[in-house]
Amino acid sequence: MSIDQFIAELETNIVGAEPGTLRADTKFRELPYWDSLAALTTLAAFDACYGRQISVQELAQCTTIQDIHALARGA
Repeated sequence: MSIDQFIAELETNIVGAEPGTLRADTKFRELPYWDSLAALTTLAAFDACYGRQISVQELAQCTTIQDIHALARGA
């Protein structure tokens, strides 16, 4: 999944952001709609989209959407 597809998935299904408002360098924790439910949904989406499970600690180390995408890809 490309970074653009990943961002679209976040916007639509996870954080409920207006399409086209997020970028790779967006600091997701600063988003008004980022909360514990969005974090849990993101963790579940990793398994569904990437077949990869990540921990809360791994997600906590991410700062930007690009960081999350890199983690998802195993980079």
